[in-house]
Amino acid sequence: MPAMDAWWAALRRGEWLFEELGPAFRAALLGRLADRASPAELARAPLHRLTALAYGVVATLPAADDAAGLLLADVAPALRDHWDAVIRHFEANGEHRRPSASQVALVDRALARLAERWPAAHHAFTRWISVVCPLAGRGFVQGSHPHAFGCVFVDEQCLDQEERHLAVALVHELAHHELFLLNLHDRLIAPGRAAAVRHAPFQRRERPAIARLHAAHALFRTIAARAALELDVEDEPELLRATADTLAGELTPFAAELLAVHVESPR
Repeated sequence: MPAMDAWWAALRRGEWLFEELGPAFRAALLGRLADRASPAELARAPLHRLTALAYGVVATLPAADDAAGLLLADVAPALRDHWDAVIRHFEANGEHRRPSASQVALVDRALARLAERWPAAHHAFTRWISVVCPLAGRGFVQGSHPHAFGCVFVDEQCLDQEERHLAVALVHELAHHELFLLNLHDRLIAPGRAAAVRHAPFQRRERPAIARLHAAHALFRTIAARAALELDVEDEPELLRATADTLAGELTPFAAELLAVHVESPR
């Protein structure tokens, strides 16, 4: 499969697959939602709104736009119901928390450092992630959900770290979004194995195969981010190998090849 070979080669070079996968995903969403909103509304909507509508998280597209800037600083009254639904789909006890001016500046500095040290990751993040939503209500650090594709959720702890470490955390979430797209191309988990749980070395608890594969992909990208940002690579390579060991016999051929790229790539 020449296209797959090109993908594996790109991953080994540290490149991202958003440009290969993302446009088709957006086009599919627009087709699916053609009878739910006007062409102008759909064309204007970022991916996190399109996916929320397509997967039934919200019933309509809001007419108002979010305030300018990547970090969601304010939720206008016209958007309150929309964001409440999106946040609670991700975290039942979560609520939007207004970030401080220093936290807004920290996100800007983290992305600037990423642009300097790993331009391809910065390009992928700023093109495919449209909002970073700060939450209160739980100490989960950061997270993403395929039904809000293009949105990264962060807590107070995530926005209370040195800018290079925040940049690594943002790359970690970008990796989850990349795997969301790969999961649309291929089921990733072998038939009959989706419900099987094993101990996950990264999460340190029992997790299904898809969660462990997400951990492996995020570790793969985190290792590269730490190296690019001149941070010590700590136990991530060992965690990646240990996570890969738990996935034996649980993946499709496509996902097994993806995991091989993770394990074989130079650290």
